[in-house]
Amino acid sequence: MPVKIKDALGCLNKYFNEQTAESWDNSGLLCGDTSQVLTHIIICLDITQEIIDLAIQQKVNLIISHHPVVFKPFLPLNNTSYKGKLLVDATKHNICIYSAHTNADKSIHGINDANAKKLKLKDITFIPPKDMYLYKLSAISKCQDQDRIVDILSKYNCSNITFYLGCDNKLVTEAMITQEMLSHALLGIRRETFEDFSIVPTINLRNDLCNFIIGEIEALNAADFIAYVQNCYQLKNIAVGGCLNKKIKKVAFCGGAGKSFLKEVISYNIDAYITGDVTHHDYQTAYEENILLIDATHYATEKVFLEIISNILIEGIGINKQNITLIEQTELFSKII
Repeated sequence: MPVKIKDALGCLNKYFNEQTAESWDNSGLLCGDTSQVLTHIIICLDITQEIIDLAIQQKVNLIISHHPVVFKPFLPLNNTSYKGKLLVDATKHNICIYSAHTNADKSIHGINDANAKKLKLKDITFIPPKDMYLYKLSAISKCQDQDRIVDILSKYNCSNITFYLGCDNKLVTEAMITQEMLSHALLGIRRETFEDFSIVPTINLRNDLCNFIIGEIEALNAADFIAYVQNCYQLKNIAVGGCLNKKIKKVAFCGGAGKSFLKEVISYNIDAYITGDVTHHDYQTAYEENILLIDATHYATEKVFLEIISNILIEGIGINKQNITLIEQTELFSKII
């Protein structure tokens, strides 16, 4: 039975649920009629005019990219801009464009997991997004009116609300609250209800997601570890910083641009962190915190996306490997000369 484009996208969504993408992202179907019978797929990291031209030439009707063509609503849609022309040309030739971006970054079946295997890390731990935790609130109440406290906490969707008498016979309240509501609740709770409180993460609500991974290798000195990473990613040059003279055993990894997680990564007492798009001040932080920081480039750390998607479609719905074209785009937008 012929495979339709919607079947392929449904298969991918089982691994990389579009609903788990970041709010600023634009993962999912950008354009096209998914009821078409699938003819040929191009998989790439970034969609350029060359990719669209190749798709037209080879009669491809599905392009799957890691990075979306656009991240925000795009109007007017015409061929007077570079990205506008991409979308106009794709639509004109019945080409569907689909992206799996932050949903593939965060999935435990995605970018980070594939790179852990590439680096041969052992004893892998997936570190989940903090906003996926359920938090335990423990607080000393200003008043003794339990019904009033329940009413206030219920405004913030708190659950499992309990009470007991603590030191000096003060009423202690305990409750569970999600990260989503926590930021809204803190000011109100502090002002209205409690004189002192603590908040502790307890349960990971989505153990199928991760921001980064931590694993271990056989201990190497920093120079040998840097050479190992450079060889793994076949990089002509590699940017490194921080502490360059320590033994490396415990390693953190985040594909693409993971500098926003640097402070959290450091809290796990790692020896080295591999990511991309590292800046001067990130290296400064790594130096001060005595870790090795490696920029293995945004592209090289996400290149595994091509094989991930291809393998899922081949194994998941039996797409013939001959009907998939993987496009490498090394040094497409920039390079060191």
